Amino acid sequence: MSVGVRKVNGMTHQARQQAEAPLGEYLRSEDVLRLLPISQRSLERLKRRGQIPYIRAGGGRLILFKRADVSKALDRLTVRG
Repeated sequence: MSVGVRKVNGMTHQARQQAEAPLGEYLRSEDVLRLLPISQRSLERLKRRGQIPYIRAGGGRLILFKRADVSKALDRLTVRG
């Protein structure tokens, strides 16, 4: 079981490094899924619960996330032990 935790921690460390960028940059849902080790369904759940802020653009069909918000969500999802 600890091997899985290390793998998740390793993925989140790499994702955190990629997510840390100048404020004001936006990511699409696909980009967020590559950075956070979660499924599309989990991302939808985080959005619905207000745990990760997002912006609707393009007539509501395009969802954008601020990199800083994704980085904060990553910190909350990181397994610490």
